Amino acid sequence: RFDLRPYIRRRIELARAARTGRVWEEPDSLMALLTYDAGRFLRYDADGKSLSTLGTHGHEKGQLECPRTVNTDTQGNLYVVDCWNHRIQKFSPDGKLLLSFGGKGGPWGYDEADGLFLYPYGVAVDSKGNIYVSDYNNTRLQKFDAKGKFLLKWGVEGRQDGQFSKPGTLVMDAQDRLWVADV
Repeated sequence: RFDLRPYIRRRIELARAARTGRVWEEPDSLMALLTYDAGRFLRYDADGKSLSTLGTHGHEKGQLECPRTVNTDTQGNLYVVDCWNHRIQKFSPDGKLLLSFGGKGGPWGYDEADGLFLYPYGVAVDSKGNIYVSDYNNTRLQKFDAKGKFLLKWGVEGRQDGQFSKPGTLVMDAQDRLWVADV
């Protein structure tokens, strides 16, 4: 039998070094995100033993098509960027779907309507439960309340203050300041 522990540990080390948000620690386990065609999350303990799986590949609510990044709130809920389904999905710590919002706007996708996405990339949650999403191909950020209701958007394409090239990973710091990796 092939031992995956060194591989898993190395992927965890690389993800931590890159601060991608794709691996995070829980009290007695590690959670890793597998992207693209797998459409699922795998939960491991520190020795690489598989503990559980969240999600299946697909387009229905609760299913994932290219999960891009993940983040958590103070209650341990998981916020998943479901990139190719153009939405955000929120799961409880035990894997129950709590919320799904967004969608692809327009027949060709380049619709900048409020609350819609074109390949979302990053998600972050502030201390009040507001949800921030980087809308990668629409070159903007959007803010939603805890129930997924659209609140505001900002950013346009460019390289000046208030502009984005391609907003990617988001991180919310302890002072509720949003950090954006503009790729």
